[in-house]
Amino acid sequence: MSNFDPQLLQSFIGHRGTITSIDINAKSIVSASEDSSIQVWHLDSSSRPFRYIGHKGPVYDVCFSPSGESILSGSRDECIKEWKISVEGKSTTWRAHNGCVRSVGYSTDGRLIISASEDKSIKLWTSSDHRFQLSLTGHTNSVKSAKFSSDTRMILSTSDDKTLKVWDVPAQTCVQQFTCDFALNSGRFHPDGTCIAAGTTDGKVKLWDLRSQRIVQVYNSHNDEVLSVDFHPGGDFLSSGSKDTSVKIWDLRQGHCLYTLLGHQQGVSAIKYNGNGDCFATGSFDSQVMLWKGNTLSKSLAASKKPVMKNKEDGVNGQKVSEELSGTLSKLVAQLDMVTRAMVMLDQRISNFEEHIARITERINAME
Repeated sequence: MSNFDPQLLQSFIGHRGTITSIDINAKSIVSASEDSSIQVWHLDSSSRPFRYIGHKGPVYDVCFSPSGESILSGSRDECIKEWKISVEGKSTTWRAHNGCVRSVGYSTDGRLIISASEDKSIKLWTSSDHRFQLSLTGHTNSVKSAKFSSDTRMILSTSDDKTLKVWDVPAQTCVQQFTCDFALNSGRFHPDGTCIAAGTTDGKVKLWDLRSQRIVQVYNSHNDEVLSVDFHPGGDFLSSGSKDTSVKIWDLRQGHCLYTLLGHQQGVSAIKYNGNGDCFATGSFDSQVMLWKGNTLSKSLAASKKPVMKNKEDGVNGQKVSEELSGTLSKLVAQLDMVTRAMVMLDQRISNFEEHIARITERINAME
């Protein structure tokens, strides 16, 4: 394995269910899970993660605020919670939708909050007091994700109705729509806002140019549903995570798969780059969060942010899968699992004790 290849740095184990969402900043990784908890993992220390419990059902999405002081989460319980990052994890809760909240996020300036739901709607809220601002409707099935563009003027939404919609926020209307043959799980704006990417349930990653309003690339190399996609901040690479257990990194300028990373034991459900693109995190059905070093990908920040996209149908011939890299990663993951297994058992015992203390405290407070 070359020193220039992406490398697995660390594996975080503590959740008891599928990782549904992750976010990463300079100091921490936050993860959400079907076990109804949120965990904040500290990158610069060996201290135990903060564990937040409060949602009454699986947590489907989570993200840091731009300031890094708060966390936003959405759940099956139809509520949004905003957590202050601390040991206590105090939170503010509001009922946001009439269905599961599948997606949450902040605007770049932190002034607005966006949410999307299985009730087919997208809603905007003020972050200062959580007041409702507007609702965007038009999808005919569950909205799986809704994300702001970098300038907050546009929103990209993906849905089980097999469409992506681009919304003009000031005009409060849908200005572009793209239709697929299969449902869409995850969508993202390119950093320069000129194109969008989405993963589909038939194992494809698709890119559309918003200026020409045409599909410009189809990556057809995953063997199962693509659950998450994210652009590298430099704009030259796109990463995708799939139920086939792999992470693929696509070179947008050359139009082919640059790396296939095999570290997770089950499907990869979430992927996210940090702000400068030198690291990225992944989450999986195996309940693990993994931190990866981007290495040569970080050079993308010095390059052009306008991708050159080739070969509309990029199949197996476009891949450059390193078997040496995959084998090394598999051995490394196995070693990490052995080291962390005992730690996980201890951490679960501590978590059970903390939950017991929390229930006792609630009873005492109710009696006062």
